Amino acid sequence: MEFFKGFPNPNDSLHEGHLDFIFHLKEVKMNFWTGKRKFAAYPVILTDKSWIKHNCRNDRNKQYLMTVYELAGLYSLKLADYFNMNSFSFPNAESFEEDFVEQSKQYKELFEKQLENLDKDSNYGRDETKVEKWLINIQEKKYPYLKK
Repeated sequence: MEFFKGFPNPNDSLHEGHLDFIFHLKEVKMNFWTGKRKFAAYPVILTDKSWIKHNCRNDRNKQYLMTVYELAGLYSLKLADYFNMNSFSFPNAESFEEDFVEQSKQYKELFEKQLENLDKDSNYGRDETKVEKWLINIQEKKYPYLKK
C-alpha cells in the first residue's frame, strides 16, 4: 500500500482508502482461418490516483481494497466476454477502439454501482464480516470452478 501515490479528499470522512483502475484488454488468440479473436481483460491499478489514509493502513483495509480489486476483475471478465462474443462485428481497428472506449465506460459505471452497494453494505469497508462475504461471492462468480 506504500506504492499508492494518490491523495485522499480532505472533505471525505467516509472512505479510508480508494482504488482507481482502468480496464486493459488484450488479444490472446486469433484463428487465422476464421478471423475470430479471443480476448482477456484485467484491471490495471492507477497508483497515482489510488490512496489509503496513513492512519488506516491495516489488514481490514487491505482486505477491503482487495475486494474492490476482485470486483473490478469481475467486471473486466464481463468486458472480455462482450468482446469475445462480438469479435466479428469490428470491421477495423478504429471501430474496435471506439467500442472499447464506450464499453469500458459502461462496465466501469456498472462496477461503480456495485462498489456503492459494497460500501453501503460494509460501512465503507469497516464491517470485516460483510467484506469477507462480498469477497467470497465475487470469487464464486469469477471462478465458478472453485465452488465446493
